[in-house]
Amino acid sequence: MLCCVNISFNFLLIVVNDEELKKRIAEELALERARRDSEAQKRRLKQEQMYVRDEFGKLLERERISSNEHLTRAILRERAATEEERQKAQRFVSSEAFMQPCLQTCFKLLVGEESRSLLVVFSLLLGNSV
Repeated sequence: MLCCVNISFNFLLIVVNDEELKKRIAEELALERARRDSEAQKRRLKQEQMYVRDEFGKLLERERISSNEHLTRAILRERAATEEERQKAQRFVSSEAFMQPCLQTCFKLLVGEESRSLLVVFSLLLGNSV
């Protein structure tokens, strides 16, 4: 009977050791799974951060392009306005240069150096033929 008890005791130790081994393996597997999940989560987080950074960079680039286009349009408008003012000034100077001989002719007519009347001079100035 002693022999039988000894065998049963060894069997119990094997069963207990087997249970402890299974428990330890399960714990290690759970730890390994948690580690892999944590690493996967870190990778996803890093990818999401890169995505956000890229999208933010694209947004900033679009804003920069839009701002440059707006600035370019403003510069072109200003150049056009400046050119228009320059042309107006040039026309004014040209018209004064053109008007000077006409005014001299009017003055001569008024003081009697020419035989035409004042009406003829103004008709000529207005572009009407007499």
